[in-house]
Amino acid sequence: AAISELRHDDIAAGSGQPRILADFWLETMGMPLNQRAAHQVIVRQAQVELTNWNWDAAEEKLRVVLAADPINRKAHAMLGQVYLSKYTYWHDYALLDRELFPGASDADPEMYQTLARKGQREIEIASLIPAAGEDTLDGGTQTEEIAGLDTGDAGLTHLMLGKAQVLTGNLDSAVREFEEALSTADDNPDLAAYCHLYLGRIAATRGDLPRARAHFESILGLHANASVTAIARERYQEAREFHRRKVAAQTAPAR
Repeated sequence: AAISELRHDDIAAGSGQPRILADFWLETMGMPLNQRAAHQVIVRQAQVELTNWNWDAAEEKLRVVLAADPINRKAHAMLGQVYLSKYTYWHDYALLDRELFPGASDADPEMYQTLARKGQREIEIASLIPAAGEDTLDGGTQTEEIAGLDTGDAGLTHLMLGKAQVLTGNLDSAVREFEEALSTADDNPDLAAYCHLYLGRIAATRGDLPRARAHFESILGLHANASVTAIARERYQEAREFHRRKVAAQTAPAR
């Protein structure tokens, strides 16, 4: 952050004093005075490492941030993504090894469940941390219910990755993860319900109330757990009432 803030080309062309301050901070303190800016830079670097599947480097950077700022919502959510990405890769690798070498492979996909649980835990922690001024789609009330789903379910991994994308503000990526999870949820009404809940919230945030209402309505026919069903019923009634008022306003005779 000291480099990005004080060594910018526009500043470096000046007196040189900012560069001296940047060097001083980096050499004597190991971090700039603006720690929030530093954390943002490190989290962005961790995102690059995660994109390149360099999980250890990403985890190391996020651990640095969380050591200084234990309630950094984005760092917890991204650390969850790191663990789940690592879990998905090695779990699928083990499945492939067993498929290619039946009877000879010693690979056990279940041995990576610890990574899945660690990823889910980090995302659950992130969901309970208040957003720093920005709107959030995550109410933080479904943590225990989601945690009760089968850890080995591939659909749950996509659900949690979608939740992490919501927490970090990447709604397009979140939609893809929820839709992928939904495609595997035929025999899991709770999983399908949470997918529809988040997809409905995203649609409502984007102003697409018919789509949001359709997602909430889908939950009511799933016979899922009482918690998510109650939330869906409330959101569905809100969407219906908003639509009724909108139609009434449009059809009211002009005075």
